[in-house]
Amino acid sequence: MESLKIPDNWMPTEDNLNALPAPLRRYIHYVHTNIDPAGTMRENLRLRQENAALRRAYEMLAEYKRQA
Repeated sequence: MESLKIPDNWMPTEDNLNALPAPLRRYIHYVHTNIDPAGTMRENLRLRQENAALRRAYEMLAEYKRQA
C-alpha cells in the first residue's frame, strides 16, 4: 500500500480534499454526511463556546460592579 506524504501545514481545502485518493474522499464524505447530518454537534459546540464567553463577560462585569 502506498503511504501518503501529508505536510504539517496541510489544510482541508476543497482542492486538497479533491486531491486525496478516492477511497479516502468517499470516507470523508460518508463521515461528513452521516455522522452529524443536521450539524447538531457543530451547533452544540458553538453554543458551548458562546456560553462560556458570555459567562466570562458576566463574571468580569460582576467583579467590576463589586469593586465600584
